[in-house]
Amino acid sequence: MCKDSGSILAEEVKVGDIDLTEIFQSLGIKYTAKVKRVRYLRTVPISWLIPAMSLPGKSLAVGLVVWYLAGVSKKSAVTLSRVQLKKFGIRRMAGKRGLRNLEAAGLVKIEREGHKSPLVTIVIERI
Repeated sequence: MCKDSGSILAEEVKVGDIDLTEIFQSLGIKYTAKVKRVRYLRTVPISWLIPAMSLPGKSLAVGLVVWYLAGVSKKSAVTLSRVQLKKFGIRRMAGKRGLRNLEAAGLVKIEREGHKSPLVTIVIERI
């Protein structure tokens, strides 16, 4: 139970297979339903996507992770760590090769500083 408001969290509403929601509502007890948030990938320009699709391996997947992080942070330059790649099922070496391929194709610029995670900037050509 939440100490500050006296409401009950959604995890506390279910006991096994029994849903206590109706009982709590009939007693006038407030509860907070935990809603899963759906996450979306922002719109990726076709002029960027088509060249990325022709790259080998996980290059496109790495590029989409970069676009996702850029959308979440609302910046065109993002730090790409191994942990972030792992969340999307991309292994360290596959991520490294994918970034290298994206950079060689001119789709991203990478700033490396020692053993730190690289700063990746999305390059969008103006048409």
